[in-house]
Formats: sequence, C-alpha cells, structure tokens
Amino acid sequence: MSDRSSTQIRIGGVLPADQLPAFLDVLEREGVGPDWEPASREVLDAVVREASGEGYCLEVSDHDVAGGQFERLEAWLRDHDLAYYRYDDGYTGVWSATGAFWRPGMAEPAEWVVDDGGRPHLCYSDILTKDSEDIQRLAAVMKAADEFEFEFQIERGSIPEAQGRPVRTEHGDGPPTALR
Repeated sequence: MSDRSSTQIRIGGVLPADQLPAFLDVLEREGVGPDWEPASREVLDAVVREASGEGYCLEVSDHDVAGGQFERLEAWLRDHDLAYYRYDDGYTGVWSATGAFWRPGMAEPAEWVVDDGGRPHLCYSDILTKDSEDIQRLAAVMKAADEFEFEFQIERGSIPEAQGRPVRTEHGDGPPTALR
C-alpha cells in the first residue's frame, strides 16, 4: 500500500454545463466528499450544485489519499481550465504537508510547504536559492492560493437534472465550500 494522507482541494471557475456528468464521474472515481469521506454521486451532485448556486469555491476532501494528490482530478481540472488549491497533511518521515495551486495561464501547478490548516509557507531553501523577483512572484501565487477567491459556477444554460433524489447536506456553520 502506498503512503497516504488527508487531502483537501478547493475548486473554482466556470464548468460548462455539458461537462457536469464527466466532472461528477471524476469526483466519484477519486473517492472525495464534502466531509473527508467518499460520497455517493447523488451527494457530490448536490454539493457541486450548492457551491455553484451559492457562489462559493467547491471544496472536497478525503482522509486516505495516495501521495496526498488527486492526480486524475487535478489533471482534469487543468484540462478544463478550472483553478484549484490542493493541500495535504503530509506523511511523517516521507513528505511534509504540501500545497499545490493552479489557475488558467499557469504552465504547471506551483507547490510549497503548508501548515496544518493549508496556509502556504516559504521554505528556507527557497529563500536561499531564489532571487528576490522569484520570491516575490512565488509570494504572489501563494497569496492567491491562500485567499482562493475563485467561485465555482456551472455555466448557465441547460444544466442537466440532478442525479437521483434531492440530497440535503448538513454543514454546521455553513457549507464546507465557504471561503475561510
């Protein structure tokens, strides 16, 4: 079995309505959910629609992710120009807690060390090896990831009907999709 960690991802941007079924497929295959456990397609559909309707970023997670990365999901998001910020809690003795941020226009995701709340940190090795302009660029990307102000929306038009019966999700003080 591979090394695993708890991992969360925030997703923003506009999803074409005709891509909703494929998006739900990839979420379901990754085994994510709104509350750190894999969720059914019906729950995922409800959470995705809730985030879109409320104007939040979409936030899903799992507590048992190989390598702390949602490889298929992240590739799918890049292919469909949806921004994301993914962070994990690391795996003791193997890797530190890590964050990865990507938005349209970036060639590759930017990665860095994070604290236990997913907040980015500049590593000492980065300070030593990068010039001041590189550090400023990295700091700007880290700030964008930390603030993650990318709303998730399903493109208006013919949005496919919800899958199955309506599902009510309980989220305490607000939906898990709310920005912090």
